[in-house]
Amino acid sequence: MARLFTLETVYTITGVVLLVFALFAGRDETNPRRIGSSLFWLILGAIFILGGRLPHWVTGLLVLVLVVHLLLVLLDHRVQLEQLVVQLDQ
Repeated sequence: MARLFTLETVYTITGVVLLVFALFAGRDETNPRRIGSSLFWLILGAIFILGGRLPHWVTGLLVLVLVVHLLLVLLDHRVQLEQLVVQLDQ
């Protein structure tokens, strides 16, 4: 019995969906962080589409870029939350 989809096909389809997310995130003018959001989905989509073809160290490097991006976003949210708390205390 022939397989309908291989695992590689599923990863590629998932990557294409993530690239569509990147496109929509980049075009959302109501999102002040649309560039960062779009880059996140773009890199994640590239990992899914090209992950099996890229050298492992490149895939690992892209994952590290995603982690640094997320840490910077979390740090920015923490700073905004601390500023809000200070404003509420005044």
